[in-house]
Amino acid sequence: MEPAKILEKVLESENLPTLPTVASELVRVTGQEETDIGEIANLITKDIALSAKVLKVVNSAYYNFPNQISTIQQAVSILGINAVRSLVLSFSFLNIKKAGFADPFDYELFWQRSMTTAVAAKMMAPHFGDSDPDEAFIAALLQNIGVLVMARTLPEEYARVIGRSPVHGAQVCEAEKEELGLDHLEVGTAIAESWGFPPILVGPIQYHHAPETYTGDNAKIKRFSQLVHLSDVLASIFYDDQPDQFHKEFRKKASRYHLNDAAINRVLEQVDTEIEKTGRFFGVNLENLRSVEEILQEANARLSVLNMTYEQVNRELIEAKVQL
Repeated sequence: MEPAKILEKVLESENLPTLPTVASELVRVTGQEETDIGEIANLITKDIALSAKVLKVVNSAYYNFPNQISTIQQAVSILGINAVRSLVLSFSFLNIKKAGFADPFDYELFWQRSMTTAVAAKMMAPHFGDSDPDEAFIAALLQNIGVLVMARTLPEEYARVIGRSPVHGAQVCEAEKEELGLDHLEVGTAIAESWGFPPILVGPIQYHHAPETYTGDNAKIKRFSQLVHLSDVLASIFYDDQPDQFHKEFRKKASRYHLNDAAINRVLEQVDTEIEKTGRFFGVNLENLRSVEEILQEANARLSVLNMTYEQVNRELIEAKVQL
């Protein structure tokens, strides 16, 4: 089937995730030139469960405000529009689960990794010019939304992709192209645009695997694409079977994107604690997450064992030759 037909099938699928009414309207309202805080507060307040979740996080150690915030109006006034939009979209998307049929896709792992990238992006945002940490959080959280959409709308086809490649990182794009004719970057971009997302959120979805391919003149989209890409590289340290390789890549690219050594070390030392803490606030299970240092130590230990085994085998071969 042609890529255009595949995309049409995805967009028309009954299993396509849809934005809740409040989230959809919030995206529309915040995309206007003039946005009224009262209108946003009233909109969120219509959803009692969502309002409760937002206030719970706002009053938690996630923000660590000294005084209790009792209304959504106060939350929007104090946090700002971008932060509240980030919270609403985060809760909306983290609620996407299996569609009710036999589905090999690991939703829990997907959201664990997505939360890891989101926290990493938020931590690094201050080093990327005027990047808003809350916008960075939601941009990184949704960078692989195309994977989630394809897994739900094309379960049989995407099962073949899963069988060929890990469902994360740039390597999955090749498997998607070969099996389906298009990849999650194209699908994610189309979905984000259909939902009315602003360019600052659409751009990183489209370019997060290769930010250097962005040729537009919007410096903020370029920076955000680099930031989201870097967050994905960092997440690979936690979820890939070659963490040492991604650790080196992260340091190299972080330096290229103007993070100094002190900032890089601080992120690597603190990111696991921040991920675990943030996961609790958003209901994503990330307990017992190992630190980057522990992961790298374990990887080096495994490598030492492999090298030792190789040397042992080589020694035995030499001894056998001598005997012959």
